[in-house]
Amino acid sequence: MTHTTAQLDTKQVYNTIYQPEGVAYGSTLYLTPHYANQRALVAKVFAAHGIDANAKVLEIGAGFGTLAETHPGWHGIEYSTTAIAQAKPELLKSGRLQEADARQIPFPDNTFDVVFTFATFEHIPELERVYPEVERVLKPGGVLIDGTAWNCRPWTVKLLQYRPYAELGFRDRLEKFFIPLREHVVWRAVMALPMRLKREIQLALGLPVALEYQALQPDLSLLARYPFVADQDAFVNIDAHATAAYLQARGWTLPTLAAPLQRLMMRADPVIASAPPTKKATV
Repeated sequence: MTHTTAQLDTKQVYNTIYQPEGVAYGSTLYLTPHYANQRALVAKVFAAHGIDANAKVLEIGAGFGTLAETHPGWHGIEYSTTAIAQAKPELLKSGRLQEADARQIPFPDNTFDVVFTFATFEHIPELERVYPEVERVLKPGGVLIDGTAWNCRPWTVKLLQYRPYAELGFRDRLEKFFIPLREHVVWRAVMALPMRLKREIQLALGLPVALEYQALQPDLSLLARYPFVADQDAFVNIDAHATAAYLQARGWTLPTLAAPLQRLMMRADPVIASAPPTKKATV
């Protein structure tokens, strides 16, 4: 699948989004309900994989470093300069939290026992550059907890569900009209199945599986006229199966998604995977 590089200045986008008590991620009220579930999942995976206190852990998209207490060996990277400026000073002084791009993770090869991320990868253009970086910094057999927000809606980045027909062009009007149909679970399952079957055939034949996703172009000028909604700022629409199949083809182990039927039926849960014991060259 061909991906076009986003034309927006993503650094400026997320510096704006993280303004103190702003319309979105800078608001503690916006994010607080999610943290308990994230902490619980991380703790569960750590226990299942025997991650002890001596391990090294990396969070990608760490925001203010709110999940730093999940492990004594926690390190975090965050793309937004505004978010970094609001983090706890001790995290910055110790170097445990730093400003960085997930497409160029500033750590040596084989550094971490675990990499985890929540609601981040859908915000990164050129996502195909991220997973090889994750694999590079993970130790062989290291664990990835991938809590990407799967299947971001293409119409949400244009707020078509809220905008009146009168201000839309013909194509956007059609897209808006069909939103209820496209949101239906049966429609979404039927539309996802052909690509899922194609990837499973590739896996069965031992063929490479590319990381397939739809590149999105958020229109953040709409923030001035409409309330912010989740994933309005997404740059990537990706199915969880696309990530699972991509990792499986590269030799990763996915304990809960080992069988083709498990992958075909997977929904929007985080993908938990272990890096190959012997790593392939980054491509």
